[in-house]
Amino acid sequence: MELGDLLDRGEFGLVPVVAGRAVPVLGAHVVEIPQPTRWVPPGWVLLTTGLRLTTPAECRGLVAELAGGGVAALGFAVDIVHDDVPAALVDEARRRGLPLFTVPEATPFREIVRAVDSAVLDRDLDAFRRAASITDTLTGLLGGPDPVPELVRGLARVLRCGVALHRPDGSVLAADAASGRDGAAERWTRFRDLPVTGPPVEVVDADGLFAAAVRPGGEVRAWLVAGVSRGSVPVPLIVRAVALVARLLGGLAAVSDGDRERRRRERAAELRALIAGRDTAGRTPGGAGDAGPADRGPGDRAGAGGSPGGATGGAAGAARGGRAGPDPDRPRVVAVLAPGTDVLEAERILDERRAPHLLSDLDGVVVALVEEVPGALPVAGSATVTPGAPVGPAYRNARLAARRSALTGGAPVAVEDLPVLDRMVLEIGADRASELAADALAPLDATLVATLRAWLAHRQDVPATARALHVHENSVRYRLGRVRALVGDLRDPSVLAGVYLALLAP
Repeated sequence: MELGDLLDRGEFGLVPVVAGRAVPVLGAHVVEIPQPTRWVPPGWVLLTTGLRLTTPAECRGLVAELAGGGVAALGFAVDIVHDDVPAALVDEARRRGLPLFTVPEATPFREIVRAVDSAVLDRDLDAFRRAASITDTLTGLLGGPDPVPELVRGLARVLRCGVALHRPDGSVLAADAASGRDGAAERWTRFRDLPVTGPPVEVVDADGLFAAAVRPGGEVRAWLVAGVSRGSVPVPLIVRAVALVARLLGGLAAVSDGDRERRRRERAAELRALIAGRDTAGRTPGGAGDAGPADRGPGDRAGAGGSPGGATGGAAGAARGGRAGPDPDRPRVVAVLAPGTDVLEAERILDERRAPHLLSDLDGVVVALVEEVPGALPVAGSATVTPGAPVGPAYRNARLAARRSALTGGAPVAVEDLPVLDRMVLEIGADRASELAADALAPLDATLVATLRAWLAHRQDVPATARALHVHENSVRYRLGRVRALVGDLRDPSVLAGVYLALLAP
């Protein structure tokens, strides 16, 4: 209640001396002893007959103590000890802004105390009922299909205000329909300039802005910001409602994180099984039981952490009988991602595009199995898996393509674009290939090697080779004759293959 509510009780005959009707009143107490603020907490009304007030100094001292202690008001009984309120008491109360009223002799202090207690109790019961109603309303929204925006809109309804949920950078995750994103942006601008004071509600300003952090696991994942018109809802109810929704959103985020981590592990396990030639039950195709050591796939480290939108692949997998990845009856692509790519970033890209996928960190690189490679996904090497074909060979080929990408500057390489001998060199390694093919080029000097390389690059076309080397065609024919004399007839497939392999290795 407010002091004005008490003064308006005509049966008490209270007369205001120093104004202060809007002052909140939390209780009332009768004190006639020194240092009364030991017994009267802030926000309470002190009632006295002035029994111990015999000098102006004592009157001023009492008012100073009450004002300093946050007492709501002083009720002074007249015609009992004093015929009227002492002038020093009135002057000091006015100077310090302490509300002061008189109580007639016929009004027992106990009736005033009882009236204040009753009003405060009624207010507390009303606040409790409203708080319980708000709690029931907001927690009831958790069962909906999309609880995050529903909680934001529900908070806006119960507080009759604008509410939005923001990422830490200020971008809007959800907003009430009435104020929308424009209102959310205006509130966020105000919020950025305010100090954060700590949970449960980190920010409260005089203009009715309330903000609470959504902290699953202690990490600030989002900010809930509400702008409430002053006086429309009691501040304790606002704080309770905003803090409640922030906690509910934090719980939803934690549950979502757990679901995403479970789906992430399932995707990684299924990808390993497919690469190893096993289905998700651990059986090799056409056989029973676990695969032997020779059939096992590479080691892996499935990613950990949270990422928005992680439910896409899992939902798609449920629709196909439990598979989390792309449809095996359609062509698929094994993509080895560029060095430095993070599992969570790759997952975010694929989930945002609602692309069914399997994803894991395998032997130090991130590997994805997808139906199509999104343009935003940083791919080093890839290989296509035709329907019904095993995934393991495509994975190994994609690793070869990724190696070629690293050797040629990092541009994406599809294994289908690599000739067989290129794949063989990549498979055994350039150093070993150089050892094996070293004899093929050993008799040739640098000029003959350059001519041979240009001739093969131009599909054995002598005029084109001459133009590329800026020499006469006869010079090219002479040099090729020298090559034949030193290494063998280049029309022999085995000789030509050995020379080509030797040129590939460096």
